[in-house]
Amino acid sequence: MAQTLKYRFAGILCVLSAVVIFLLPLKFGGIVGIPEIPFFPDSTITWIIFSWPTILFPVFSSVLLVLVMLIAEKTVLNFRFTLALIWTALAFVSLIGYMNASTKDFPIQYISHFFGLATFCISVYYLVETRPDMRKLLINAVVAAAIVSAFMGLQQLLWGFKETIDFIHQQELKSGVQISGQLHGKILQTRVFSPFTLCNSLAAHLILVLPVSLVLIWKYKATLKMAIVMAATIGYFFTFEYFSPPALMGVSLAYSFIVTVTLFKFPEKFRTVISLAAVIFYTALMLSILYFTGSRAAVLALGMGIAASIAIFPFSKKIRITSVLLVVLLTATGLYLVNAGRHLDSMSVRLDYFSVAARIFSDNILCGTGWGDFFHQYTALKTFRGSEAPHSAHNFILDFASQTGIAGLLVSLMALAFPIYLVLKKIRKSGHYSEHAENFAIILGWLAWGFHSMADINMQIPGTVATALVMITLLKIPDDSPVRTLGNKWDVAWCLLVCFIIAFTFRISCNRMNGEYFLSQEIKLCEPNYAASEKKAPTRDQVELAVKNAVDALPYSPFPWASAGIYFQATRNWAASEIYFQKASELSPERASFYHRIFISQMMLGKKNEALKNIEEAKKLFPNSEEYQSSYEKLKSQMEGKF
Repeated sequence: MAQTLKYRFAGILCVLSAVVIFLLPLKFGGIVGIPEIPFFPDSTITWIIFSWPTILFPVFSSVLLVLVMLIAEKTVLNFRFTLALIWTALAFVSLIGYMNASTKDFPIQYISHFFGLATFCISVYYLVETRPDMRKLLINAVVAAAIVSAFMGLQQLLWGFKETIDFIHQQELKSGVQISGQLHGKILQTRVFSPFTLCNSLAAHLILVLPVSLVLIWKYKATLKMAIVMAATIGYFFTFEYFSPPALMGVSLAYSFIVTVTLFKFPEKFRTVISLAAVIFYTALMLSILYFTGSRAAVLALGMGIAASIAIFPFSKKIRITSVLLVVLLTATGLYLVNAGRHLDSMSVRLDYFSVAARIFSDNILCGTGWGDFFHQYTALKTFRGSEAPHSAHNFILDFASQTGIAGLLVSLMALAFPIYLVLKKIRKSGHYSEHAENFAIILGWLAWGFHSMADINMQIPGTVATALVMITLLKIPDDSPVRTLGNKWDVAWCLLVCFIIAFTFRISCNRMNGEYFLSQEIKLCEPNYAASEKKAPTRDQVELAVKNAVDALPYSPFPWASAGIYFQATRNWAASEIYFQKASELSPERASFYHRIFISQMMLGKKNEALKNIEEAKKLFPNSEEYQSSYEKLKSQMEGKF
C-alpha cells in the first residue's frame, strides 16, 4: 500500500515537474548576477505576463527536492546520478567565489543560482529513476515550451515591437520626456528576444531545443498531436487579438475546432505526410526566429554542434564527409545573412573579455578574483577605450576560472564535457542504436548550446540551463551491466548531504528574495522611469524609509545606498547624495562609478580637493573611461591654474 502511494505521488510530482519544465524558458529567462536592477512583479497581470525574478528558481527547486525525497528509493549509480554529482560539485565550487568578492551581492546570487541548479538536477534524477514511464511527459514539456517560445518570438516580431514603439511615442508626447538615444536605438533594432531578457539568450535556447523538438514531432504521435493543437490554438489567439473582422475570427475558430476534433482520428497512412508538414513548419518557424535574434554566435554554434555530433556518433565515413561539407556551406550562408550590414566589433570585444579573464585567472589561480569582480577587474584591465564593462566574461569556463580559480576551471570543464563522455563511452561503443535519433538530437542541442556558452552568458539564465540539464538527464543510455546502488552508509551520507543542500539553498534564496523585493520597491520609488513621470515625487522621509527597509534586508549590499544617491542627485540634494554614495563605496570599494558619483556631488558642493581624490580613484579603477579621464584632466588643470 505504501509503495503504491509513493508510486502515485511520484507521478503527481512528475506532472508538477513537467509544468515547471514548461515554464522554465517562459518565466526564468532573466539574468543572474546583475544585482543593480532587481525586478519583482507588483500585480497579478505582471506575474502572468512578465518573467519572474531569477531568485525564485532556487526556491522552487529546493521545495521540489523536498517533495521528491519523500518518494526517493535507493540511490542508483548510473549516468544520471553522476550528472547530479557533477552539478552538486559545481554548486559547492561556486562557494569559493565568495572569498575574494568585493561586493557580496554577486556571490550570493551566483551561489543560490548554482545550488538551485544542483537541487533541480537531483530532483529530476530521482523522478526518472522512480517513474521511468513518465519520461516522455517530461521531454514533451521541453518541446511544448520550445513551441510557445518560438510563437512568442513571432508575436514580438510581427506586432510586439510596433506596439512598444507606439507606446513609447505616446508616453513621450504625454510626459514631454524623451528616452535616451541608446535605448531608442536598441528598440528600433527589433532583434527578437521574447520570452527571454536578451536576444542572444533566446537564440541559445532555440539551438538547444530545436533538434530534439523536430525529432520528437517526427517520431512520436503524441508529440505531433500536441504540436498541431498548440499551433492551431496559438494561431486562433493571434487572429482573435490582431485581426478585427469577424470573418477572420470565424475562420480561425473553425480551423482550430476542426483540427482539434479530427486530430486524434487521422488515419495512420497520412501520418508520414502530416509529420513531415509539421517538421517543415516548425523548422521554418524556429530558424526564422533564430535569424531575427540576430545572433551570429548562435548560428556558428549550431553549425559546430552539428559537425561535432556527426563526428562523435557512429555514422559512416561517406555520411560524415557529406554532412560536414553541407554544414559548412549552410553555416557560412547563415552567418552571411545574419551578419549582413553589421560590423564585427562586438566579436572582437568578446576576445578582449576572454583575454582579460585568462589574465585574471593566471593572477588568481587558487581562488579566483571572486564572483562579480570580473566586472571590477575588467574596467582596470580592458585594452580599448570606452565605457563598456560586462558583468561576466561571456564564457562559462572562463567565468568560473577567473572568479573561483582552478577548481572552478576543472569542474566547469567536467560539466560541459560529461555528456560527450557518455556518448563516446556508452552509446558509441554499445552497438545499440534504437534511440539513436533522439539521443543524437539531445547531444546536438547540448553541443550547440555548449559552444554558444563559450561566447555568451547562457549559464546565467536559469531557464535555459535547467532545460539543458533536463534533456541530458532524459538521455536513453543503453547499459547492460547490473544495477548498482550506494551502500547503506553511503546512502545515508548522501541523503544527509542532500538535506543540507536543500536547507542551504532555501535559506539563502529566501533571504535574498526578501532583500530583492525591498530593493526593487526602493528603486521604483527613487528611480521612476519616464513613463511614470506623472507620479508624485517621493518625500525624503519616504526615500529614507525605503532605504532602511532595503538595508535591513541586504546589509551587505551597496545598491540600496546607490539607488537613493541617484535619487538625491536627480533632485539636486548634493549633500545627501555624497553621503549615500560614500556608504555605497564602502560596501563596494572597487566600483569606479560610485567614486565618479561622489565626485559629481562634491563638485557641486565646491569640495574640489575631495572631488579630485575621488575622480582620481575612479580613473584608477577604470583608466580607459574617456568620461573619467576627461573629468580628471579638466579638474586637475583648473586647480593647477588656480595655484
